[in-house]
Amino acid sequence: MAVVAISVDRFHHALGLPLEPLPRPAPGEPTRARPDDIVEGEAWVPMRASRPVAAELGLPAGPAPFVIRALSLVPAEVRAVRELSEAQYLSLHEMQSFETVRAIDRSQIELVAGRVSALNECFY
Repeated sequence: MAVVAISVDRFHHALGLPLEPLPRPAPGEPTRARPDDIVEGEAWVPMRASRPVAAELGLPAGPAPFVIRALSLVPAEVRAVRELSEAQYLSLHEMQSFETVRAIDRSQIELVAGRVSALNECFY
């Protein structure tokens, strides 16, 4: 997924490290399998229903984040973003808690994340 590759590349660039090589393409066709619990009309992309996604991620019964649900048609991408988020930002469980979990507190983390999003012209 482009988001994961760009994030890792920018991290390497910021630290002056060489970029990781891209993996070789795997032979074969995508499965094109779609989960059965697709919800239409909540966003501009179809996505899975919130509660099953939250349950699979080990989140409380509340709604799963839309950013994660937007990838939910491809479960491998949900796992990739989850792993990257845990390393570079916060775990899904830490996102739901406002206790200090890093060297900087949550408000500082969000300030940095918001500034990076603005500079990269991200939108949700």
